[in-house]
Amino acid sequence: VWLMTLENMLKQCVLEEVPSCRAYLDAERRRERELRTQLEARLREPAFDELCGQIVGFLRIELPGIVRNGENELPVQPFMAKRIKKRFNTMIKERSQVRKMSSREMHTLRRRCKQLRYWAEFGAPVLGRGIERLSLRARRVTSSFGAVHDCDVQRDLLANVRLEGLPMLLGEMDRARETACRAAAEAWGDLRKKRFVRHVKAALGDAANPETV
Repeated sequence: VWLMTLENMLKQCVLEEVPSCRAYLDAERRRERELRTQLEARLREPAFDELCGQIVGFLRIELPGIVRNGENELPVQPFMAKRIKKRFNTMIKERSQVRKMSSREMHTLRRRCKQLRYWAEFGAPVLGRGIERLSLRARRVTSSFGAVHDCDVQRDLLANVRLEGLPMLLGEMDRARETACRAAAEAWGDLRKKRFVRHVKAALGDAANPETV
C-alpha cells in the first residue's frame, strides 16, 4: 500500500524528477519485492493450504448443512448472533467523529471493528444476507481506517528520511490522508445509519428463531 501511494504521489508532482526521491522509491521497491517473496513462500506451504481448505469447507458446507438439517446440538445461530450483537452495539454507541479522532484513537477503533467484521464474516453463512451486508460495511470501515493509518505511519517514517524534495512529498502525503479521511468518514457513517442499524438488529433478533432466518 505504501509503495503504491508513494508512486502515485511522485507521478502527480514534480518530485518525479528529484534524484533523491527516485532513489528512495527504488529502495522501497526492492524492499517490497523481498517481502513479497517471503510472503509467497509462506503461502505455498502445504500446511497453510490445508488449513484454508478446512476453514472454507467448514464455514461454507459443513456448518450450513448442520443448521439446515437440524443436527446441531449447540444453538449455533444464537451463539454467533450474541457475539456479533455485542460488538455491533459497541460500534453504534461510539460517539467519536472521524475528523476529531487522533491517529491512535482511529487505530484502536479499527481494531475493534475488525472483530465485528470477522465475526460477521464467520456468521454470515448461517445468519443470512443481513449479516453479510454488515460484514461488507465493517470491511469498508477497517479498510478506510487502515488507509489513514498507513498515511500516518509512513509520514512518521519520512520524518527520519533526508530527501531533497521532502516538504513537497509530505504535502502530497497530507493530501492523500485527507482523501482517506473522507472515505473513512463516509464508511463510518454508513455503518451507523439508523435504517441499517435497525436492519442488522432485526437480522440478529431473527437468529434466535432459526425458522425465520
